[in-house]
Amino acid sequence: MRNKWLKTALGIAILAIVVTGCSVVGNAQTLPAVAEGKKLYSAECSSCHGEKGDRLPIAPLNSKEFLNSRGDATLMTVVSEGKGTMQAFSKERGGPWNADAIRSVLAYISSMSGRTSSSLLADEGRKAFQESCSRCHGAEGDRIPIAPLNARGFLEGRTDSELVKTISEGKGVMPAFSKELKDEQVRAVVSYLRYNVDMKVAGLAKAGRDLYMGNCLSCHGERGDRIPNISLSSVEYLEKLGDGADGYSVVPDKAKLAFEGLRDDLVFAEEMKVVIVNTSKKSGLANDIGQIATVLGVRIIGAQTSSEKINGCEIRGEKSELKSLSARRMVRIFDCSEVNVKVTSPQDLELWLGESFSKRF
Repeated sequence: MRNKWLKTALGIAILAIVVTGCSVVGNAQTLPAVAEGKKLYSAECSSCHGEKGDRLPIAPLNSKEFLNSRGDATLMTVVSEGKGTMQAFSKERGGPWNADAIRSVLAYISSMSGRTSSSLLADEGRKAFQESCSRCHGAEGDRIPIAPLNARGFLEGRTDSELVKTISEGKGVMPAFSKELKDEQVRAVVSYLRYNVDMKVAGLAKAGRDLYMGNCLSCHGERGDRIPNISLSSVEYLEKLGDGADGYSVVPDKAKLAFEGLRDDLVFAEEMKVVIVNTSKKSGLANDIGQIATVLGVRIIGAQTSSEKINGCEIRGEKSELKSLSARRMVRIFDCSEVNVKVTSPQDLELWLGESFSKRF
């Protein structure tokens, strides 16, 4: 009878590991984390995502493929910082959860799809790394130039199996650690290394988002697609530019000067006087465009409205003025057409904004 109960208990334990998707590594820690995560998820997340995580097609939390495509670092950042209409849950953002609570929720979400949360394995791996690896590789993994363990590119060039083999069997002057570390500890170290670099990338993305929201949003828009010919939402466009190719820069404490990197001193020296004419129904459009034009070096001397209906955006002025750097710069940035007409003094050019432009902007 005693053996029968032992077999039953063992079977239940194995089933629990399979169902929750938890590895043997840190099992005493992992299973309680899943249970705690389930409570937190039910209280805060299920009303939108559903009890099974399948209510929102755009975010199927019960899909192993979806979760793997994001990775733990990105998922933790989204839960912590929020995204779109989803609120932030970290205490730093006014939410109810600390980092351990967010890891527990992620462990539970992962368990629903039969996936192991690398963030929990990473905790075990961090301990093993600090005890066995940091004396040579450094606490951050950046001490040995030919093996930068804190570099995503270096790790992405190697599979988990290759990294496990190197740690276990050694390579070159690096000794084998198979006697010092158990197999599950070695796998945890690999999880830690990958999770660590992913968290750094997520941290950079978070910092970039904060800078963008404070310095770029008012001109480029939430999705970065408000200004024609400068599509910050396009991967192809960004790859074509490269990092800093056009010299864009963010000016601290001056959110309206997100275009400072496009400032042209020759445009400023022309002292072309421009009046903005808003024919759209969008109030404040002339002010927004005027702020951008001013940063470019254009001298805006006024703004007015008109009942005349136009399509898109027009730069109006005499032929000689339309050849100016100021006119050409506005044509390029705002994707305007040129109209050769005589404008009323004192302005040299008129920037006309139509209804379709306001919707595009």
